[in-house]
Amino acid sequence: MNSKFFFSGKELQAFPTVYEPKEDSQLLAETIPAGIHGKALDLGCGTGIQTINLLEKGANHVTASDVNLNAVANAKQNLETLGLQNKASLIESDLFSAFSGKKFDVIVFNPPYLPSEEIRDSAVDGGKLGRLFLDKFLREAPGHLNPDGVIYFLHSSLNDEKLTQRFLKELGYSHKVLARKKMFFEEIQVIEARLKA
Repeated sequence: MNSKFFFSGKELQAFPTVYEPKEDSQLLAETIPAGIHGKALDLGCGTGIQTINLLEKGANHVTASDVNLNAVANAKQNLETLGLQNKASLIESDLFSAFSGKKFDVIVFNPPYLPSEEIRDSAVDGGKLGRLFLDKFLREAPGHLNPDGVIYFLHSSLNDEKLTQRFLKELGYSHKVLARKKMFFEEIQVIEARLKA
């Protein structure tokens, strides 16, 4: 049975096999600044709330993708509920696998970040250090950013903040933490990163 949740004052649905938005998703959405422009990509779209948020904050068009086909269908339904389906494209993709040669002005990613011995749930399990998808995303994102493009991603203190800062520097990003929120056993952050000129 689908569960219901509210986002941006509207009632939406989460399918049983799709990550239902929680405090991490909400923080990411709230922190992304207004005035987004151009083409955006919502990687790991889940229920589609980041896609909705990007459109509400000014993106001309958003591509929403997820490795979970049920999530793609879920995001499609929520976009249709809000009448936003004509401003978004939905596609199945494992990170950037379906986007060869395509570039975006904004890329948003809430990675699976829980440390895990194996990937049982692709929505939350992030491998041994919780960094499996995050590191791959950060390595591949530069090839999909337009000049002056920006990425926004969620980060957990479980994944070693200093290691992430070092990795971003090595990959040629300038970055800043836009928001922090203390949770029961972790601190979550929203990081903005851009490629250095």
